[in-house]
Amino acid sequence: MTKRVKYIYLDREYETLKLELDSCFNSIMSQGLFILREDVERFEQAVCERLNTKHCIGVNSGTDALRLSIAALSLPKGSKVICPAHCFISAVNALLEFNLVPSFVDINEEDHNINLARIKETCDDQTSAILVVHMNGIPAQVEEIVNFAKEKSLKVIEDSAQAFDSSLNGRSCGTFGDIGTLSMHPLKTLNAAGDAGAVITHSEQLAERVRALRNIGQRCKGKYDSFGYNSRLDNLQAKILLQKLKHFDEMIIRR
Repeated sequence: MTKRVKYIYLDREYETLKLELDSCFNSIMSQGLFILREDVERFEQAVCERLNTKHCIGVNSGTDALRLSIAALSLPKGSKVICPAHCFISAVNALLEFNLVPSFVDINEEDHNINLARIKETCDDQTSAILVVHMNGIPAQVEEIVNFAKEKSLKVIEDSAQAFDSSLNGRSCGTFGDIGTLSMHPLKTLNAAGDAGAVITHSEQLAERVRALRNIGQRCKGKYDSFGYNSRLDNLQAKILLQKLKHFDEMIIRR
């Protein structure tokens, strides 16, 4: 007799934290605090502390984290962005949305991450950036890639959707390049009760741009000085994620 094994047992995870997660829901609903409230700020600060990054901006999905990051970088239209041939479709969609040309390179056999030698072979005068995807929680050769990018004056975007809390030489994935993206989809290691994501960066300028982009172009309430999206992290999701982050280490061990 065969038994189906789930990719992840979200029901078990819920039962473990049932009282705390139910309390999160009840608190948000009773107070009516839904959009860009203190729980979002608390979660962003907690991610900054956990990953040792200066800025974290909560958005509504990992896909939007990529879109807003690429938008914030203002890469030249028609320029090439080197990216791994093995990655999720959201990365490619985001590049095409901003009239950028994905330039696919092969991956390493041992870790399925983008191959540094292929990056160097592919880079040319039309290249403006490198998109590094940390696959399956395994860090790519991001230190060497960033060094190469600096030599060529290229931007580096890190897609860390599958690598929250993964690190290389004591430094968190997503914090090496100009900007990094996170996903808190239910199937990710730190997971929300629906879609959620975040952008991380050390750059004050990029952080300000992403904050405005996620909130319909507002840098401050009522002042719209740029194009933007409705991509705010839901306050309920932020509160749930913050609660799960407190138990992150023990939950990973249980899985």
